[in-house]
Amino acid sequence: MPNKRRHLMPSNPYSPPAADCTMGKDLLCAFYVVSKRKLAVLFVATLGLYFMYWSYRNWKNYRAATAVRVMPSVRAVMSVWFTYALFRAIDRRIYATGFRYKWYPRFLALTFILLCVLESTRIWILDLQLSLAILMVLLTLQVSCLMRVQVAINYLADDASGRQNSTLSPINWMWIVLGLCWWGLLTSLILAGLS
Repeated sequence: MPNKRRHLMPSNPYSPPAADCTMGKDLLCAFYVVSKRKLAVLFVATLGLYFMYWSYRNWKNYRAATAVRVMPSVRAVMSVWFTYALFRAIDRRIYATGFRYKWYPRFLALTFILLCVLESTRIWILDLQLSLAILMVLLTLQVSCLMRVQVAINYLADDASGRQNSTLSPINWMWIVLGLCWWGLLTSLILAGLS
């Protein structure tokens, strides 16, 4: 017992306490890790509504890892307005960990915000076929921006493929089915407009 106690006690009683300052994996995972495939499927299937959940989980993980006072639910509801802040927080976290990763967060945030604004102006287009075509193009561009951000998050978490969250859960499947019903409704409205 004395040997063990002596091992825990510092040799110099006046030295400052020593702590292990290495970052554990739990600190690196300050954001929501998900595979690119799962992100793309859920984003497109839900017509972009998955972005609110994705944003919520990122802000929730960020708050838990950093103790920064943010309200994830508010930031999720107004996710487009907090996109720039989220992407910058991810970039700052990558820089703080000592990693070097080029992914242009400002450009991606501004592009994503612009695409969301363009998507909301789509309601003024009276031609349903053109509106659906624009929606598909905008969703494709938005998901490509988010996939680039997700690659940075997965890089930060040392899980480049997002393997820890790559399978679709039953709730994911429920959202996919609901989204496909919505897609079916849109398609039937367009086909009804053609005849």
